[in-house]
Amino acid sequence: MFERTLTDVVKGIRASKRDTALYISQCIAEIKTEISSNDLFVKSNALQKLTFLQMLGYSMSWASFATIEVMSSPRFGQKRIGYLAASQGFTQDTEVILLTTNLLKKELRGAVGGGMHGVYEAGLAINCISNIVTEDLAMDLLPEITSLTAHPQPYLRKKAILCLFKVFMKYPQGLRLTFQKLQQALQDPNPSVVSCAVNVITELSDKNPRNYLHLAPAFFELLTKSSNNWMLIKVVKLLGSLVPEEPRLARKLLEPLANIVRNTQAKSLLYEAVYTITLCLPYTRKADGSMPAIVPDIVELSAKTLGSFVEETDQNLKYLGLVGFGSLLTSHPKVLSTSEYRPLILACLSDQDVTIRRRALDLLIGMTSRKNLMELVAQLMKHVQLASGSYRNDLVAKIIELCSSEKYSLLTDFGWYIDVLFHIGHLRGIETHGELLRSQITDVALRVLPIRSYAVRRSMATLLERDGNTSNDPRGDNGRGKNLMPQVLPALAWIVGEYSDLIQDAIATGDGDARDYVYDSSSQGCYHALLQVFLSPSNIETLHASVQKVYIQGAMKVFAAATADAQVLTSELSACLNTIFINLPVFSQSADVAVAERALTALELLRSLDIIPDAMVNRSSASSMDSLGNGQNEILEFLQDSSQQPSPSILRDVSGILNYLYKPSPMKPVGSKAQRKKRASTLGHSANLDLPVDLSVFSTLIEEEETYRITHKIGNDSVSFTQQFPQKREQSHVISVPGSNVPDSNQKYSAMQLSSGATNSFQHNGEVANGKSTSQNLRQGDPFYLSSTPSKKGDESMLPDSRFGTIQLSDSDEDDHVRRKYKQKKEKKAKQAADVYADAFAPAGDNLSSRGGHDVSSRAIRQQAYIHGSDDDDDDIGVSGLIAKKKGLSKEFSGLARVDLTTPLRDDEFMPTQTHRVVPDRQPEGKSLKKQKKTKKSKKAKEARIDRVDVEDLLDLGGFDQSRSSSADLFQTSIASELPVTTQMTALPATASTNPINTAFDDLLGLSVPSAPQTTKEIKASRPSTNRHRPWMRASIKTSGASGPQTIDWTQISLAYQVFSKHGSAMLVFRLENRSLANLLDVSIKMKGHEIKRLGSIAGGSSRETDKLGPFESTAEGSQECKGTLSTDTGSSVSFKVSVPVSAHFDPEGGVSLDGILQEFTSSGWFSYSSKIDILTEASSEDVFSTIAAFLRATEVKSGTPEAAAFAARSNSGIRVRALAKMKGRTVKIDVKSTRATVGKDIATDIKRLVF
Repeated sequence: MFERTLTDVVKGIRASKRDTALYISQCIAEIKTEISSNDLFVKSNALQKLTFLQMLGYSMSWASFATIEVMSSPRFGQKRIGYLAASQGFTQDTEVILLTTNLLKKELRGAVGGGMHGVYEAGLAINCISNIVTEDLAMDLLPEITSLTAHPQPYLRKKAILCLFKVFMKYPQGLRLTFQKLQQALQDPNPSVVSCAVNVITELSDKNPRNYLHLAPAFFELLTKSSNNWMLIKVVKLLGSLVPEEPRLARKLLEPLANIVRNTQAKSLLYEAVYTITLCLPYTRKADGSMPAIVPDIVELSAKTLGSFVEETDQNLKYLGLVGFGSLLTSHPKVLSTSEYRPLILACLSDQDVTIRRRALDLLIGMTSRKNLMELVAQLMKHVQLASGSYRNDLVAKIIELCSSEKYSLLTDFGWYIDVLFHIGHLRGIETHGELLRSQITDVALRVLPIRSYAVRRSMATLLERDGNTSNDPRGDNGRGKNLMPQVLPALAWIVGEYSDLIQDAIATGDGDARDYVYDSSSQGCYHALLQVFLSPSNIETLHASVQKVYIQGAMKVFAAATADAQVLTSELSACLNTIFINLPVFSQSADVAVAERALTALELLRSLDIIPDAMVNRSSASSMDSLGNGQNEILEFLQDSSQQPSPSILRDVSGILNYLYKPSPMKPVGSKAQRKKRASTLGHSANLDLPVDLSVFSTLIEEEETYRITHKIGNDSVSFTQQFPQKREQSHVISVPGSNVPDSNQKYSAMQLSSGATNSFQHNGEVANGKSTSQNLRQGDPFYLSSTPSKKGDESMLPDSRFGTIQLSDSDEDDHVRRKYKQKKEKKAKQAADVYADAFAPAGDNLSSRGGHDVSSRAIRQQAYIHGSDDDDDDIGVSGLIAKKKGLSKEFSGLARVDLTTPLRDDEFMPTQTHRVVPDRQPEGKSLKKQKKTKKSKKAKEARIDRVDVEDLLDLGGFDQSRSSSADLFQTSIASELPVTTQMTALPATASTNPINTAFDDLLGLSVPSAPQTTKEIKASRPSTNRHRPWMRASIKTSGASGPQTIDWTQISLAYQVFSKHGSAMLVFRLENRSLANLLDVSIKMKGHEIKRLGSIAGGSSRETDKLGPFESTAEGSQECKGTLSTDTGSSVSFKVSVPVSAHFDPEGGVSLDGILQEFTSSGWFSYSSKIDILTEASSEDVFSTIAAFLRATEVKSGTPEAAAFAARSNSGIRVRALAKMKGRTVKIDVKSTRATVGKDIATDIKRLVF
């Protein structure tokens, strides 16, 4: 009687501010003592205090059983404490929830009669159920909760209706069972009950609106007659979600929603009404293309209402107004182009709330026109200067989006846009849009011919400018100290190089002259200055390799333009040539392969044109391998010799060749359509791009490669691109070409091949067959060779010094260890999957691994499972996963999205019930107690002998009768009993029925052992008839290619077909189902080469079948595709495609067993394929497997579990087919094996068309 109450605990926590944790620990210790008391008053008081502490973050999971004890108290005050504690402390993982099932049932059933007896207790139970409901609780309590929806007291009716939503989340099938009760609640005389029903249906419609289309009249009546604002909000939301499913509803809703907007003062209802209007407007267009007369007035009313929201000082209302404008723009994109709303949106760009600024930014696209584009962009540029973070990036992206929208249709001055792009390129903190800027600059210069000269001038000025803010990042500038995005530099270099013939025009049209475009004091002209920028040795350190590649290409284009320009002086040409001689060899030693390749290609081209003598190339290459300073001195001394310098006339003569090679004609933009036409047009010679490449031209190289690999025993697995080993310095005989100091490329290639080792291909340079290795000096001129560090300190002399240092490549075994560990982990996972796969097809209770006679089957199953284990289950999302992913539904709501309320309940769908187990009556005692004891002793002794014989037999110690049939034979006999083929089978010996080992495995299989006959007799096995029910298959309708008036929603039309085989051909029967509310008038089906089948008019929610149509071609070698057209009298049509399956030529194969099929799955000569099917209906596994057997026209071999089955069939041409099917949840995985690849592949594809 001296326990602390909840009030004392709260006061104590407030008083002990310093030692709160210590005080709470003392309270918990007291609670643990009190909660174990037998006095319910003490127990409930302790539980009340613990519930409060749980709200502060302390666990109460250890008091779950005590909570149930308090819940079962007869006193309402204590019961309320217990239910509150359960709602707070119980989770989905609480084990004792199962103990509350009967208690909750008792509470729910206690509210009987029209009085208040048990009403509040049932209300407590409903509140608790909504918080702790699990799937088992939902199934068990669904009947009781449903019955309370018709209780006389509205207090319980509305609680039960609201609780049903939580039950549906855990048990989606309950929605189909109880939806009629939920629908009846809409007609309840109590407004609060109707409001609760509307709330539940609104939440359900958010998951799958199609299920609730038939309720639209009832909700429309509520919309026009109800005065409850909160219920109207839900009704408006629900009707808005139904509009995309039934577009005709949009025109019906406009006037009632407009009346709400005009009359209501509630902001929440006002916004929902306006927002729903914006959702309806895209669907208001009539069949003839006209709009209703009231649409302009409603658009103006909506815009004014949303404008008033934006003008509000409340940030929440302002945000809602912007969201509403965004929805309104989808149907009327020019509504914000007026001067009335533009200042409101622009003012929001300066709001303190970043979410409001972003919403306003999204609306600018609806305000932009050719007249105000420059003004809007100028204001946005001011915001860019002041903004920071991700919002600044959003501003830049929006500027580019506005200017480039609709293929630059809003731009009137492209020069202004180029200036904007260059200005953005100099800003800091927006590097994420570097690639976007690069593509825009390039695209504008490529598309707009008059702007090219200006783009060249701006690019030259940017590349050569040196004034301005310097960049701390060496790669973040133009190499001249000016801050610039590194991603923009390739675009500038490409423009200058590609349109280098416009350099003189660009300078002439500018404000300055050629003297303004200089690199430094040594520049001899604009061409020379550009070459100095492109080929500066400092670019290797400051610029990325991707920029260097474009720079080298641009330098050669500029040099080609300089040689073709008659105004260029000889001194400038010589200066350009000197810059190339000195700087280009530096790039040939770049660590990046592409950079080095372009530099070497350019040098070799100049040498081939006699611009650079062979000796110059050799000397420049050698000097680049030495120190840079000594190399430059040698080149300068070489160039001072006037006899060695090419004359200007030579440069003028080769100008045509250089320009033809580097820029034969300016690039032009080519659209996708033009590219397709170009591909289809004649190329000027007989060339078919669709034919495979003829590899015979490479036969010599291929033969040499194969011979080399065979000789040195090198495989693909031995090649490593991540490991290199030190190269040993040895002498090698290399054949040199007279008159040249540069080794021939073929000789170098041969030498590289001879230097390859036998263990690691060309990466491991060891000793070769003749004991010789290539000289290290040959690697000095090879830019693609990366030498590793020497393995010993004394081996530094073996390797040459590189200008870029030595690159260390790891040669440790760490990578091999990681790969080996990953391989072991993958094999272990595949083995576990194989065990699960084997158990799925094993009979119930059978342990294959423990049976000596079936080890082969066990290994076969595991091997087969490992073969099919390559399929990634995570990639197979399935239909249900796609629905949840498309709508952004969580896992708990995905089940509700799959429920279909449009079909009536089947016979196997009924409310779950629980019945007590009926104990059978005892038989009269016929034996005395002594005799019973004696019988028990003899039975135990007999069982012991049986167990001993079983163990001995499993250990192969003898005693096993080899003449008896195994359990697999019995299983095969049971299968054969279903086949109509007459076979002769030898009977079991008479002793087999009494052998205890015989019955041991039969019990594991769950089979009853028949008494063995004494003589051989004829057993007739029934085989599945080929005239069984033919399954329906789903046709593929190409809804995206629909033509004619868009009055029919073809996504709501489904087309299925049946296949009837006849004399090597097939006849088809079509069934068209109209799932929409609209009627289809005069529907007809047209197949190529066949008559038109007319179905007539099909009402919404009904279906119709045709008579047989055909014949269609059908072969036993593969499935045949047939195309057709589905059309109506309104001119709407859509194409579809069906597949005549190859299984139409199959026959069931008799004399098969489960073990035999599993062994065939592991044998050679079979081709494997897999398929997954999501079952969207509530079909049982028996129905699913029956449909699959009918499709395959195969023998169904059932396993010991109802979730798995096997199938065997054979075609009339001898092709054998085997299939294994496993059903898990609502997903069926089917593994198909066939002796012909095309047949198995077509079956795995066609089986996905089945309609279950």
